Amino acid sequence: MTRALIPAPRTVGGRAALFIGLLAFLVLFAFPAFAQGAAPVAPAPVADQCGSAALKYLIGRPKTDIPVPTDPSKRRVLCSSCPATMDYRPDRLNIVYDTQTGIIKEVKCG
Repeated sequence: MTRALIPAPRTVGGRAALFIGLLAFLVLFAFPAFAQGAAPVAPAPVADQCGSAALKYLIGRPKTDIPVPTDPSKRRVLCSSCPATMDYRPDRLNIVYDTQTGIIKEVKCG
């Protein structure tokens, strides 16, 4: 048996392949991140859709001072240590009171 004297195809060397792979990674993944900015942009603040500004006076007062809502489906009264769902509804008013004292600590949308 005789072997033909055909040269083997040339391949890219180890260092060159590593360099090309690194360059491809940077172009595809790293540089687009810099173009978009390093930190994610926070969403613009939403206007007071739930009417929390009108009830901020309740902070520091007892929970018995909470007025009866005209639409109870858009208001939630929570104690500070009670479990609650984490869904965000900008039209829902959350009133949070301290569990031990019954004093209102927070009035916010969500």
